[in-house]
Amino acid sequence: MEINLTEEDAKIEIIKGNKALCYKVKNDGKNINNVPIYIQWLNLMKTEKGENGISIYCTRCYTFFYVMDLYERNLMFHDNCNASDFAEFCEYCGELYNEDSICCLRQCFDMFNRHCYTTFFESCSIYILFLPIIAFMWAFFVIFFII
Repeated sequence: MEINLTEEDAKIEIIKGNKALCYKVKNDGKNINNVPIYIQWLNLMKTEKGENGISIYCTRCYTFFYVMDLYERNLMFHDNCNASDFAEFCEYCGELYNEDSICCLRQCFDMFNRHCYTTFFESCSIYILFLPIIAFMWAFFVIFFII
C-alpha cells in the first residue's frame, strides 16, 4: 500500500524499528479519523501488524506509533521521549488524552471509577486491618477521659 503525503509537514520515519507518522495534530486530535494521511498510515500498520493494535501519539515530538498492547506502549521510548509523553485517542469523543487528563464526561467517569472504586476494592484488606487499631485507640481514649 502506497501512502500519498499531500501535506508538507507529514512524513513517515522508521524510529526504533517502528514505522512512525510524524504529523502535528490540530484541535487536540478531534476528527483525526477524517485526516487522509492518518487513515492511510493506520491502514498500513493494521495490515503489517494486525487489527488489535493501539495508535499512540507522542505529544513531545508529534509522532504517531502503532503498538500491539499496553505493555509495549509502556516500554517504548525514543530520543528524549518516554511512555509518559504518549497520548491516546478517546474511544468516546475522539480527542487526545494522556493518562489522567479528562477530555469528555465519559472519560471522567471512567477515571473516577478506576481511581476510587477499583483501588478501594483491590486494597480493601488493608483498610480492614485498621479497624482493630482504631477500636483500640477509641477504647484507650474513653478510659483515659474516664480516669
